[in-house]
Amino acid sequence: MKFTHIMLLVISIVLSACQSTGNSGFGTAGTTGAPKVAILLPLSGSNAALGKNLLNAAQMAVFQEAGPDFELIVKDTNQNGGALAALQQAIDEGARLVLGPIFANQVREITPLAASKGVQILSFSNDESLAKEGVFVGGLTLSQQINRIFHYVSTQDIKRLALLLPENNYGRVVESAAVQYASAWGLEVFQTEFYDPSSKNFSETVRRLGPGDPVPLASTEEEINQQNDSAGDLEQLEYQEQGTVDDVVISSEPPPAWMPPYKPIKVVNYQALLIAEGGERLITLSALAPYHGIDTSQVRLLGTNLWDDPALQREASLLGGWYPNYASQEKQLFEQQYRQLFGVQPNRLASNVYDMVTLAAKLGDKPGANFGRNAIINFGELSGKNGVFRFMPNGIAEYGLAIYEVQRQRILLKDPAPTTLLPLIN
Repeated sequence: MKFTHIMLLVISIVLSACQSTGNSGFGTAGTTGAPKVAILLPLSGSNAALGKNLLNAAQMAVFQEAGPDFELIVKDTNQNGGALAALQQAIDEGARLVLGPIFANQVREITPLAASKGVQILSFSNDESLAKEGVFVGGLTLSQQINRIFHYVSTQDIKRLALLLPENNYGRVVESAAVQYASAWGLEVFQTEFYDPSSKNFSETVRRLGPGDPVPLASTEEEINQQNDSAGDLEQLEYQEQGTVDDVVISSEPPPAWMPPYKPIKVVNYQALLIAEGGERLITLSALAPYHGIDTSQVRLLGTNLWDDPALQREASLLGGWYPNYASQEKQLFEQQYRQLFGVQPNRLASNVYDMVTLAAKLGDKPGANFGRNAIINFGELSGKNGVFRFMPNGIAEYGLAIYEVQRQRILLKDPAPTTLLPLIN
């Protein structure tokens, strides 16, 4: 659906009015028998900006996807009494399905009350441990990401992998999924190293993944300076995928003074290295790899969807790396429309919120709609802003994912996302 200038103006005015209070309704209120759905977000306190960013996406979905009888009840999880009070208010106002909250601990907090009232929860979390009777996990789980990237890797003549993971719950979940799906796709996890994510120095951990002591690539200061200068020759990167083009500025900063250029003289005993990290830590870890003898022209770097960060598209240390993520064509259109409406970049969860509201609207497209667990599972596939998805019988959302490659001049769509999901096997 394309926005006209008039539509943009009308929606902007209505959305602004609806955000004047933390607890409100959105849609056609007061219709007898109208299906009511609640969304629980932090609309005050330290996470208010995040909550309002996601509320924008929810309201966009109501305007574009919902029928005239649909009502979205908005509740603030940061009010007195927290998420539990927000849920009780929503139930008192007739909500029969709850979207959110954002945080896993809040989902756990409200689950008993929701279950006692027969209200289903569509959470935005990707924590699979939340999935149970009455609770759906709508986020993109780590196990799906690892399954997708390992499946693709298995078709690319790669048999042996190493893992570089944070010593926390995120890293342990990745490790468990890696062991499971490596076996499923005929791969071997050869080595796993954990690092303290709170540390400022990851060198020793990365060194253990390397083949031995590195040897300088440049022997004179002049040669080192020439190599550093060459890193800044390109001033722009092209972002291109499925015919879309956008400009991204490349980083021309030389390596840190403490990290002179090195090259490996031995080879490691694996063909791909999964770095389950994002942001500045990913940049540091990927730059340390060649320093400690891991030749990234021979060892393929792999990541999770944390790599889907515009800032990381500037990093030469990630060139050639592969990572899984949602299908991007519809997501890019959504982000463009969002920026037009609100003048800010949508949070990475915004498209997920849009799709969950869309599903709720499709389920509740008429009075007397069924929001029960079986109705949600049996709804089947929905083509949303993140591509095709559905809820599995275990309550976890399954997404069709694409594989992307970081290249010097673009982010390349390496393997497209499926347009439909495989049939479920009973």
